[in-house]
Amino acid sequence: MFNMKSMVLADNFIGDRGLLPVLEVCRANTSLQSLVLPNNGLKASGVEAIVDMCATHPSIQTLDLRGNKHVSILSAKTLQYLVTHNLNICGLHLDGTRITPGYMQRLSRLVEANSQRKQPAV
Repeated sequence: MFNMKSMVLADNFIGDRGLLPVLEVCRANTSLQSLVLPNNGLKASGVEAIVDMCATHPSIQTLDLRGNKHVSILSAKTLQYLVTHNLNICGLHLDGTRITPGYMQRLSRLVEANSQRKQPAV
């Protein structure tokens, strides 16, 4: 069992295939709260693998995919599935991808709704 709160692999260009063993480590680490993967050459299949791991992960809260220029509208739909099925997701960073501004706003609203659910009632 791991006790790592954050996995940061910025600017490594691991690609979709290199991502797979990383996701196995993340899956085994039930304490993981943040997965930071900017500028890694990820595409739709990589995002699908990330969502597969994160959708049922008990503690993941933040996903950073900034600068992955091949992440597009197809991936946006997959990410929408994630934020509606894992309500712990309160941070999603997608600047520098090819996700349209309209879809970015939609995802942002869903993530904000998740954040509001997590805040204790006053």
